[in-house]
Amino acid sequence: MVSVRLRIDNPINPYQWNVQGKANEPITVAGLLDKARQILGAEVAHLPVTWTLDEIFTRLENNAPRVAIIGGSWDHPAHVMDLWTVLRAAMSLWQRGAVPFYCATPVLCDGTAQNTMGMSYSLQSRNAIAQMVVNHLEAQSYHGAFVVQSCDKQPLAVVCALAHLDVLRRLRGEAPVWATFAPVHVLRGGTIPEKLRAELEEVAQRAEQMGHEDIA
Repeated sequence: MVSVRLRIDNPINPYQWNVQGKANEPITVAGLLDKARQILGAEVAHLPVTWTLDEIFTRLENNAPRVAIIGGSWDHPAHVMDLWTVLRAAMSLWQRGAVPFYCATPVLCDGTAQNTMGMSYSLQSRNAIAQMVVNHLEAQSYHGAFVVQSCDKQPLAVVCALAHLDVLRRLRGEAPVWATFAPVHVLRGGTIPEKLRAELEEVAQRAEQMGHEDIA
C-alpha cells in the first residue's frame, strides 16, 4: 500500500459529511477487493490484505480518489471477460492509494439487433447509457473512471457522459473529471458457410439483373 495518502483537491466531499455513504460504501470496496484476491489467486497472493473497513473509511474521509470501474453487460461478446480486467484494475487502484468501485451498464449489440425493431433501441441506447453514467457518478460522487471499452454504441456514450460531467463539475467549482480507457477484448470474427455464401451471391446477381445495384 502507498505510504503517502492521495487526495483530490475538491471543496466537496459527501463521504466526509454523510454518515450513510461511509456506512455503505466500505462494504462494497472490501467485497470487490476480497473477490479480486479470491479469483485472481496466485497472481495477487503476494499483496498484503490492507483493505480493512477502517482504512477504506479513512480514505473516504480524506477524499482519496474515488474511481468507478465501468464495465458492460455479459450478454455482449466484448464484455464476457470483463471480470478479470475489473478485478485487476480494482487491486491496482487500491495499491496506488485510490478507492475502487465497480459498476456496469447494459451494452446493446448492433449485430444482434440488426434487421429487427431492436436496431431502434440500439441507436437510442447511446443517450440512455450516457445518462446512466452521469446519474451514477453523480449519485455516488466518484472523481473519475476506469472504463472497460466495448463496441457499438457504448464507447461514444461513456465519453459523452464523462465530458458532460466534467463541464458540469467545473461550473460548480469542483475538481475536473478524469478517466482512462482499457481496450475492448477482441474476439475472432466468424466465417460465412459456403452454402450461405452461394445463396447471397445468387441474391446479389438477381438484384443486379433487376437494376438494384445498391441492394446487390
